[in-house]
Amino acid sequence: MRSGAGTAPNRLIAAMAAVLTPPGKRTVIEDSPEAIAAFLQPRPVRELPGVGARTAATLTEHGLHTVGDVADVPAVTLQRLLGARPGRTLHERAHGHDTSVVDPAPAPAPAPASISAEHAFPRDELDPAQHRRALLALADDLGTRLRTSDQIAQGLTCTIRYADQTATRRSRTLPEATHHTVLLARTAYTLYESLGLQRARVRSIALRADALQPAAKATRQLTLDTSDDKPLAIEAVADRAHARHGHSMLYPRPSHPAHAHRLPQPKTRTLPGGSGQEETGDVPRQNAVHAGRPGRRRNMRQPRHSSRPVPRAGGKPREPVRGEDLPCQGNRRRSSANDPNMDEGTGRTNRCTNAIPNL
Repeated sequence: MRSGAGTAPNRLIAAMAAVLTPPGKRTVIEDSPEAIAAFLQPRPVRELPGVGARTAATLTEHGLHTVGDVADVPAVTLQRLLGARPGRTLHERAHGHDTSVVDPAPAPAPAPASISAEHAFPRDELDPAQHRRALLALADDLGTRLRTSDQIAQGLTCTIRYADQTATRRSRTLPEATHHTVLLARTAYTLYESLGLQRARVRSIALRADALQPAAKATRQLTLDTSDDKPLAIEAVADRAHARHGHSMLYPRPSHPAHAHRLPQPKTRTLPGGSGQEETGDVPRQNAVHAGRPGRRRNMRQPRHSSRPVPRAGGKPREPVRGEDLPCQGNRRRSSANDPNMDEGTGRTNRCTNAIPNL
């Protein structure tokens, strides 16, 4: 693609010269008052940068058709027609004056006004503990990115998207601009709690850090509370570990008990042999340690037979009827000397003798 180029003492005249130059050509305006006036005066007033259709119509109504006509009018007259600031600016441009700075270095990319992070659940999530884990991970991600780019955030926005594709958004200005994960997570928890969700099916959670500024402008309120000093001090170490081993090496922990959402602890049981070691995992019921009696197993066996009378619906036990056999108790050991039915070899009775005789 071919284009024209204009060269002049300032950006104003160079831009006008570039517009008038055909593709593949170059127009050069010398750095002298005579050369500048010769170039500007015959040009229509509409070609001056900053002169729109309404301003050009106002000037034409008063007989000002060219840049030379505008240059011959006093600045006070132009200010009466257009206003104080526009009239003064137009008078300076009509004489070829431009105070904008020409910097040969490329313009830096504008810093982003905000950064965001989002977590989408694999399925609609009802558990508030999972919501808090996602908020903590998002706050850690935002904090790491802010510290890496040497920026701080003055505001935080939390967006909750539900299963029906509706969304709720809450924003809050931080007490002090920061890039610390602990403070970002604390504000994120507050925003989440302000929604008052009751068994909501959450599809995704997003956090956005707003009003970013350079970290050099950060200020911190002096306080006697030292609970956050340790988490803030180890963030630099965590950032180096993340940069070397990946972001999954370290996880932040909530610094306030109200925000703690720990995973369920596995059950433990003492290994046999008195070694004092513990084995983790789901403990079977028959192997569970008796509370208050370490080392004894719970007896899960029930007696096979019971000689107690069977209770009736009214609650009173039913008396046995004459001639009715009770549950057999023949497996009890007895003395063969006192019981003629006792087997001397096995020590057990040979038949059931619990029948009630007929009187």
